[in-house]
Amino acid sequence: MSAKGKLLSYIGALFVIAILIVSLTGYLNFKSASVTSSTKSLEKESFLISNALDQKIQRYFDNLYVLGENLDIDTNGQAGDADTIVNQLRTVKNYLDVVATVVALKDGTSFISTGQVIEKNKRALDREWYTRIFAGEKKIITKPYKTATDDFVMALAIPVIRNNNVVATLLVNMNVLTITEFSNSLSESNQLIVSRADGFVLAAPEANNIGENLFELQPSFEAYKDKKSSQHHYDYLGKEYVVSNARIDSLGWNVWALDTTSHINAASNSNLAQGLIFSIILILISLVIIYLTVVKLMYKPIGGEPKEIEELVKRVANGDLTLN
Repeated sequence: MSAKGKLLSYIGALFVIAILIVSLTGYLNFKSASVTSSTKSLEKESFLISNALDQKIQRYFDNLYVLGENLDIDTNGQAGDADTIVNQLRTVKNYLDVVATVVALKDGTSFISTGQVIEKNKRALDREWYTRIFAGEKKIITKPYKTATDDFVMALAIPVIRNNNVVATLLVNMNVLTITEFSNSLSESNQLIVSRADGFVLAAPEANNIGENLFELQPSFEAYKDKKSSQHHYDYLGKEYVVSNARIDSLGWNVWALDTTSHINAASNSNLAQGLIFSIILILISLVIIYLTVVKLMYKPIGGEPKEIEELVKRVANGDLTLN
């Protein structure tokens, strides 16, 4: 190899080593900062959405409390004008945009916002929203169940109290998809799961997962369901995910914000690729400049390759004065 080649090889190798060290250090620092920022963003997202969900559900209950105080039901638990009660129920139903609003008296007589009045409704006596309220609970959210239209709904119920006695149970039937739509409206990525304490999925990126048991779909989640906040990794369909959890204590629900590690690392990987491309271009430009500088400042003054000059001197010393 010529002296020029050796010189350029040595200098190029030094450049490559130096740039690789700088690039790797920068990449690791950037990746660490990027991962930290992304996980904090997931934590913040789950926390904010859990608060928003809590406030939304409490708004339903606030409206029920106001309605319960004003329903035309006396202290003996006797209902007044049926049309008046139905209109009161319909007003709240339309305001909250729920499936239905219902009030059931102690004997099971039910008034529904659709206009139905069912006297001594025996089916109501077995409903979760009836038995739990008359058993003394003050505020409940029932397990989701399917309607005749194959939609998941859940009842939010409170007692109607007169003279400190429970005279009726008042509830709204809310479509579970309301939770999904509301949660997704607050998230740019729509990568959210909302689940009950028992694992029932209320909201998910994949609609077909709604109604499934989260802890059966992803067993790793169950270990974190009772924590106020947490983070963990899990694998799903060949992808690794990072998930941040925020628990809504008043509801017993969990909000899980998630993202793939590949997406989290995308920015740092892109930064590394751009840095390496820039470094290669810089190395090539530097080698060209060094080559031209060596030729101009070293080779031209001495007349060529040092080895060729050395051979020429030896020939002259031996009496060979030919130019070839």
